[in-house]
Amino acid sequence: MKIFRNLLLISALVFMTACETTELEILDNPNSVSAGLIDPDFLFHNVQLGFKNFIFNANDFGSQTTRMTHMYGPTYDNAFSSSAMNTVWSQAYATVLADIEALLPVAQQKQLYVHTAAAKLIKAYVYVTLVDMFGSVPYTEAIKGSENFNPKADDGKAIYQAMFKLIDEAIVDLGKTALANPKNDLFYNGNKNNWIAMANTLKIKMYNTVRLDASFNSAAAITALSTANIIDTRAEDFVFKYGANRSNPDTRHPFYTQHYETENGDYMSNYYLWTLVAEKGFQDPRAKFYFYRQDIDASNEDSFTLDCPGFTYPSHYAAKKSTYVPTIGVPYCTLDYNYPGKPYTTAMGYWGRDHGDNSGIPPDGTKRTVYGLYPGGGKYDIGDGKSTKTSGTVGAKGAGYTPLLLSSYTYFMLAENILTSNPALARTHIDTGIRRSFETVNAFAPLDAAAVAISATAITNYMNFVLAAYDSASATGKKEILMKEYYITLWGCGMEAYNNYRRTGLPSNMQPTREAISGPFYRSFLYPNDYVVLNNNSTQKTNTTQVFWDTNPAGFIN
Repeated sequence: MKIFRNLLLISALVFMTACETTELEILDNPNSVSAGLIDPDFLFHNVQLGFKNFIFNANDFGSQTTRMTHMYGPTYDNAFSSSAMNTVWSQAYATVLADIEALLPVAQQKQLYVHTAAAKLIKAYVYVTLVDMFGSVPYTEAIKGSENFNPKADDGKAIYQAMFKLIDEAIVDLGKTALANPKNDLFYNGNKNNWIAMANTLKIKMYNTVRLDASFNSAAAITALSTANIIDTRAEDFVFKYGANRSNPDTRHPFYTQHYETENGDYMSNYYLWTLVAEKGFQDPRAKFYFYRQDIDASNEDSFTLDCPGFTYPSHYAAKKSTYVPTIGVPYCTLDYNYPGKPYTTAMGYWGRDHGDNSGIPPDGTKRTVYGLYPGGGKYDIGDGKSTKTSGTVGAKGAGYTPLLLSSYTYFMLAENILTSNPALARTHIDTGIRRSFETVNAFAPLDAAAVAISATAITNYMNFVLAAYDSASATGKKEILMKEYYITLWGCGMEAYNNYRRTGLPSNMQPTREAISGPFYRSFLYPNDYVVLNNNSTQKTNTTQVFWDTNPAGFIN
């Protein structure tokens, strides 16, 4: 069996890195060695590398469904096959979780409590993400090697409850005196206080996700955690940092390698581009960090290269015009302020694709808008409109990071928790969350000589606009503003946007698929083909199957 037959018996085989180092640049895969030669540092190093691969791929699926990046279609049924889930599933079970099960008893025996705590927290993050993606997944019978090649799936709620307990175990471990810290802690460099902050913030994230299930008493739990040691400063942010090394090994962010070598990479989503560039009537100051335009004026393109200039504005887009503000209409095609009645123009050059557009790939690899400086380590957009296929020599050269739990996220979650009971305090949290997002983005400015940090004036103008809208909005409008600002801040963290969308239905003005009939939205992803075919205790489900915490009605979101 491709997935579970590869899970390692702790007594027989473990993973280990190829060479001893403390450099963050070393991201190559480990070699296998006998159990008698297990080195917890090498194994923990591999756990972290496997984890960053898993979460990157999970975020990719979340980003596509929530219109952060482009999703092919044209319907949801066509967007993601069961086989497309094989890699992320295998990364979780056959790599990260298997390595953690190998690491924990060895590290525990050697009193390496930071190793055990961090491994338990990563384990909790992985299992929670698997539940969020698929619903019921193997847990109690998983990672048993030859003892069980057909593990049964556990209820997602039971797994969440088990992960809360596992996080508490990790916090206890962090209170013990370890004989040594990890040599390669790629997240916190052995800082126990930061790991505790991560643990408590992970619990806030989990309670926020399951807030529709009253049995978790999420509001009270989050309120209690809000005064604990949590990620409330940028120094505590939980991120995986990439390097700028091009080969042997390539340590760069995958966003960078997708667009700054020879590949064409992903399309950006027209909706997400529109959200930052047009929706408010002025450009979000973060847009120049988030995106880089290779062609700043696409108005002279023919229909072969850009397939929508001569097309009629889709009727089902026009029907939703009233849900978009101010009066721009549903974003469509390459962006300027496109809406019915206004001549087609692309002087702004934001070249993405509409949600579910599955048309062929034209010769636009050097024209489409690509990932920018934040968070993938690409180029800051100064409006020069140059190709990014420069053999990895421009921008921050890939030295970005994958955001997992940021202080900005914490404040948005705290705001959601008390939005109804204390809208004034929620306003303060929203203010802090947005400002932290600007600070986080500005921290990338020194990585590209061309970058210009967002000015205090620009930040003030942005905050004045958002907070004025919040003050004048109804209770429903306040929640819309909160979730839209959180959505913008979540660039690079698609799974959290996917969770938020299923839980709240916000942002409410998500762009429909290009085709009028899209089929049902992914309330969860299909099980991987390998799991269904090779596990006798598995049964495929539909993409309308809702995870336990998603108690909203069918058809709740599009």
